[in-house]
Amino acid sequence: MLHRSQVEARIRQKLADDPTFRARLYADPRATLEAEFKLVLSPRVSIALHEDTAEALHIVLPPEGDPPATALPRRPAASSGCDRHPQFRMA
Repeated sequence: MLHRSQVEARIRQKLADDPTFRARLYADPRATLEAEFKLVLSPRVSIALHEDTAEALHIVLPPEGDPPATALPRRPAASSGCDRHPQFRMA
């Protein structure tokens, strides 16, 4: 089973390596993630794409009830608690 931070790292790498990946991800995020990374996403998992820009600040909050982080993470998507909630498994 993959943790969210592992999937996010793979997505960032794929975006850097494959110029067509971003368009496919926007067109059909679920199918693209499942096909590219051999994932099975739970139907309960919703996917929202947000692209960082100079005018947009995206903050990803940890699940409610998780203890607060002792230090700010380097990337908001890797904030405290994400790795304790695996949502992805390999096909």
